[in-house]
Amino acid sequence: YGNVINETYQMVDKFVGKIIEDIVDKNTIVIICSDHGFRRGPPTPMVFLSNLNKILNKIGVLYFKYNNHLSSKASENEILEVDFSRSQAYHSQVDKAHNALFISLNLKGRDSHGIVKNGKKYLKLKKHIINSLSNLAIVETGEKFFDSVSESSLPQTDIQIVPKNHINLLNQHMKINNNVYPLNEFYTFLDVSGDHADPGVVIIYGKNIKA
Repeated sequence: YGNVINETYQMVDKFVGKIIEDIVDKNTIVIICSDHGFRRGPPTPMVFLSNLNKILNKIGVLYFKYNNHLSSKASENEILEVDFSRSQAYHSQVDKAHNALFISLNLKGRDSHGIVKNGKKYLKLKKHIINSLSNLAIVETGEKFFDSVSESSLPQTDIQIVPKNHINLLNQHMKINNNVYPLNEFYTFLDVSGDHADPGVVIIYGKNIKA
């Protein structure tokens, strides 16, 4: 696959050329703009927290639907759907640039499926989730499971988590509500050859556009 990237550039360039040749007239300006560039991936595999909803399930604030039944327990390797009619919180957003994950409380009046009332109940629940997640630790080392857990300032979200992305999954476990789980139940290996990066690309072509 040594030439695949360069050949892809050439192929896309031909597409652009065909657009200009077949469609564009002298009064048309063509703009090609990407929202990001690309770069080589990390030299060694990383791990990322892929199952935050499973953790919320195990601390008792999220429920799953599967096999057309409602359940509070998630089985291994099963694709699960959040049951918003009973869940008080859920994993809502990811910010890769700042290595952050966000939790939203299922708030009435904000979420279309909201069940949590704003006010004292909302504040108490948010504090409970922050405290529960902050106290999670790796059984073998005593090390905190997350780098930080705090209130979020991002709109539509309530809690911000910074997970550890350099964590040893081998034979390590986490204890939640007196139950012990292997870390690889929540983390996934990330071994990719490339990833998003700056800078992006802007190409402008047409009448009155200077090189």
